Amino acid sequence: CEQVPTLRVLEEVLVNAPVSASYPQATMSVWGALESLFPSVQTEVTYRVAMYLTQLVRPADPLSYLKSVRSAYGQRSRIAHGSRSSRRDEIAAWQGAWMILCDATLAITRRGTLPTEEDLTREMLTRP
Repeated sequence: CEQVPTLRVLEEVLVNAPVSASYPQATMSVWGALESLFPSVQTEVTYRVAMYLTQLVRPADPLSYLKSVRSAYGQRSRIAHGSRSSRRDEIAAWQGAWMILCDATLAITRRGTLPTEEDLTREMLTRP
């Protein structure tokens, strides 16, 4: 966290989001931290953030994970734009965002660093 300020944001959200009194607010906080991992993403945000998170995490089933991240980001967008939702939907959005945050945090810990967007793109395009 000392060397990469973005990780300080991640740390603060990991500590504070679970105790938020509002599921929508906690969900938005988590997505703010996740988006901050990829500061140059300005266009095609849903797609690019999902791709980078999938590459960062390296799940066993990348396509399924990519779809789940895109779905969770869609829930985030509905919250951000004021769509009405049930308490059940708010909890589901929070749980989805929280799991992705935990996955990303564990991936960064395993890697020992936060790779840049260019590093992640290079990984995606490198054939084994």
